[in-house]
Amino acid sequence: MKTITFVALLFALTACDRKECTSSNPVFANNPPSSKVYKDELLEQIKHKDGDVEYWFKEYMERDGKTYMVFHVQNNDLCAVAEILVTEWDDNIANIKKVKGGGYGGEVIGLQYRVEQDAAHTELIYENLDTIID
Repeated sequence: MKTITFVALLFALTACDRKECTSSNPVFANNPPSSKVYKDELLEQIKHKDGDVEYWFKEYMERDGKTYMVFHVQNNDLCAVAEILVTEWDDNIANIKKVKGGGYGGEVIGLQYRVEQDAAHTELIYENLDTIID
C-alpha cells in the first residue's frame, strides 16, 4: 500500500510541471519577446491553435518604468514567451507584485489580456486571471 501511495504522490507532484519545449519558429528565435514582430507572431499563433494554449508564470519584470508579468506560452506546437503589461494590480496578482514574482512559477488558469496595436507597437495588457497553480 505504501508503494501505491508514494507513486500517486510522485505523479501528483510531477503532473503540474511545465513540459520543456523548443521553438522552430524563426520569428521567436530571432527577435526579443518585447518586439512588435514577436508579439504579432505570438498573437497569430495563438489565434490558430487547435488545442488549448497553456500559460506558465515565468517572471516579474520591470522595464522602462513599466511592470510586466512574463509567461511561457505553449501547446503541442507552440513554444514562446509573452510579456504582459500590468497597469492595475488586482487581488489575484497583488502578491506577485509584493514579492516581485519570487516563489511563483506554476500554470496560470484563466489568464485574460487585451491587445492594443498600432503601426509601431503591440502591447498585451493584463485584465484578469483565475489562479496560478504552484
